[in-house]
Amino acid sequence: MIVDNSSVTLSFEITTADYTHVLRWNLIWRRVYARVITVVCLFMGIFGLAAAYVLSRRDAPGLQVIYIVGYVCIACSLLFDWLIPYWCARSIVRSRNSTAVSYTISESGFYGQGTHSNSHIGWPDVANADELKKYFVVQLAGQSFIILPKRAMLKDQQSILRAILVQHLGPKAKLYEPSRNGFPISQ
Repeated sequence: MIVDNSSVTLSFEITTADYTHVLRWNLIWRRVYARVITVVCLFMGIFGLAAAYVLSRRDAPGLQVIYIVGYVCIACSLLFDWLIPYWCARSIVRSRNSTAVSYTISESGFYGQGTHSNSHIGWPDVANADELKKYFVVQLAGQSFIILPKRAMLKDQQSILRAILVQHLGPKAKLYEPSRNGFPISQ
């Protein structure tokens, strides 16, 4: 870990849990339609099962259909919210020979280095940045993103990284000031 006032260098191992957490956040909490689908499926499933239970005491016809709809809705909610992000994360980690990554974030952009590759991403290619409880997530043009776990950073590095992101991204950097517990510093 190297810290100076104009750049931050991080080296860390990226894990399936890191990808799962960020994919769930990106899929569910960033996309309104995903939230609506998850809530509707869960509500319909619970309501369907409750209705089936009430109707089971009255010998109502078509009870099996209500049970099936309830279970399918709950299964879809769980699949959409938990399993798909996990399967995608596991696939990403398995497809790499090594999960060791090193990034240098500076005035020129992001310089990434892995076991078999090097890359440079300039600031024009960065769409936005978000700070989560355990991660900084930098979204690139398209659907790609860079995960920067806070566990790999010192407090000084986090402050420098916030300053660099706000300087280059302005309002597209949705970051939080630790002392204020959740109020964006970029607004």
